[in-house]
Amino acid sequence: MFNPGKTPRLQEILGDIPRHGYRGELFPEAGSENLHRWALCLSREFGARGGTIARQLAKKLGWQIYEREMLEYMARTPAVFEELQQLAGPQAREWADSQWDLLKGEKLVVQEGEIGELARVILLVSYLGNIIFVGGGAGFLLPPANRVHVRIISSFEERAAYVCQYDRLTQAEAGLKVRRMDEKRDGFLISHFPLMKDPVHCFDLIINSETLGLETCLNSLHNLMQAKMGKVRKG
Repeated sequence: MFNPGKTPRLQEILGDIPRHGYRGELFPEAGSENLHRWALCLSREFGARGGTIARQLAKKLGWQIYEREMLEYMARTPAVFEELQQLAGPQAREWADSQWDLLKGEKLVVQEGEIGELARVILLVSYLGNIIFVGGGAGFLLPPANRVHVRIISSFEERAAYVCQYDRLTQAEAGLKVRRMDEKRDGFLISHFPLMKDPVHCFDLIINSETLGLETCLNSLHNLMQAKMGKVRKG
């Protein structure tokens, strides 16, 4: 579990990520046409078990996972933010700048608050490839060709019951927490990403963890990523 109170260094945050290329570099060079920097971007309703699904899927795929709390810490901590940019190198920074300019130019992002720093962190980290992002609006920032954008949902009653048990709250307290977190998360997405005005059509897949169960969700997402990667490789 990420603990920002420990003020970890960037290498600790990035974790044990496989090195790309024969030189063993953490950030790959941009010249390889065969290097697809895959990312699965999970948006989730609070209490829908999106984080649980992401962690299990990361183990199954052997990928690295970045949750919104970690990404925000990297964005708002100057030393870590600067270290990330230096470690990424000029080609990764150039690509991140280009993608950010494209998003702004096509009015796909609204610049308010700290979204600029958060977006840059997500773009630079995505350059590593084989990443699962949980929250933070990553799916609205990355090129569709290299990412899958999924929304995890569940009924309010199911989510409140889960939060009640997990956080040891009363039913009323759990229900209030779910509503507040839903408002916070949805507010963030709606305020920064215009595509969220039509939420049904801005995701590649919307999956119900309550009706399908965690195992089916996990297997479905695993198969989806394998199919996406296989399609691009064959194409």
